[in-house]
Amino acid sequence: MAKLLLPLMLCAAIAAPARAACTINSISGASFGNYNPYSTTALTTTITGKFSCTSNATVTISTGSSGTYTTRTMRNGANVLNYNLYLDAGYTIVLGDGSPGAASYNVGPGNNQPFQVYGKTPPQQDVAVGAYSDSIVVTFTF
Repeated sequence: MAKLLLPLMLCAAIAAPARAACTINSISGASFGNYNPYSTTALTTTITGKFSCTSNATVTISTGSSGTYTTRTMRNGANVLNYNLYLDAGYTIVLGDGSPGAASYNVGPGNNQPFQVYGKTPPQQDVAVGAYSDSIVVTFTF
């Protein structure tokens, strides 16, 4: 009696785990408009947008040109205009890196999730005429 051997090949596809990712889909409203140094009213703005994430993430933002979360600064050459960014419309929770006094926030997975950030410039700053700006880096950590 002869034995018949049949080769048997087993295969398994191992997929690489999906990489976590977040994308800012849109952003608008990142302008304070014209600042009047004689006004006793602060200028405010609401920055709105949408983002998509594939997993849970912690969102932080940088200090910008000021190097501190206590008071951020927009610059026009050597001239500075103080402002800050907040998580709430009452301007009480400074948005930052999660350190004391600079809150971060957590997001879950999903597409086109809305977000709002609130900006405020204190009134009566003695500043020179000109266009002021700052650059903020948004970081999603998984």
